Amino acid sequence: MTSDGIARQVVPGVVRWRTSDNKHHWIGYSALAELDADETIRREIAHYRQLGLSCERKLYAHDQPADLLERLKRAGFEIGPREAVVVFDLHEKAEWIEQIDASCVRRIEHLEQLEDYRRVAEAVFGKKHLFVVEELAQALRTGSNQNVGYVAYDGDQPVSTGRLNTNPQSAFGGLYGGGTLATHRGRGYYKALVAARARDALAAGMPIPAGRCAANQ
Repeated sequence: MTSDGIARQVVPGVVRWRTSDNKHHWIGYSALAELDADETIRREIAHYRQLGLSCERKLYAHDQPADLLERLKRAGFEIGPREAVVVFDLHEKAEWIEQIDASCVRRIEHLEQLEDYRRVAEAVFGKKHLFVVEELAQALRTGSNQNVGYVAYDGDQPVSTGRLNTNPQSAFGGLYGGGTLATHRGRGYYKALVAARARDALAAGMPIPAGRCAANQ
C-alpha cells in the first residue's frame, strides 16, 4: 500500500488497485494472451461482482491481444471516451517552464483550500469531484506529497485547477485534473499551472511529466 492508501494486488494477468476507503477499484495493467484473455476477463468480472463492487478497466493502445477492446465490449464493459497521454522529458529544459510567471498558482497545503479546487473543477468538467477532493484531503492528512492539488487565481477568484501525482519508484510525474473556467481560457492560467507542476516534479526527482489530454484547458 502506498503512502496515499492506494492498495495494489498482483494476480495472474492483471494488476488490481483500490483506494483506502474501498470506493474506487480499477485494473491498471494487464498481460493477456490470445488464449487466456476471455477467461481472465470473466474471472475479473466475477471477482468484483462477488464483492458487490464496480471496477474501471484501463486499456492502452499497446495492450494485447489486439482485439482486447472488442472482447471487453462483448463482456459488458461500458467504453469511455478515448484519451491521449502526452509525455515531456524535462531534461530538455524547456525555457518557458522557468520563464512563465506562475505567481497566480497556489499549491494546496491546507484543507480549507480544497473548496476552491472543487468549485472550479466541477464548473469546468460538469460533474461532482468529491472523490478527487477526498483523495487530496487524505494526502494532506497523512502528510503525503504524492498527490498534490493546485489552483490558479485571477486576483482572489479561483479560475483553474490541476494535480501532480508522483511516486518515488517512478521517473514519471502525472499531470491530471487540468481545467480552466471558460471565462478565463486563453489567458495563460493553465500554462502557469503546467509550469508550476513541472517545477515541482523536477524538485521531487520526477523529470518526465506525463498527463492525459483534456478538452477543457
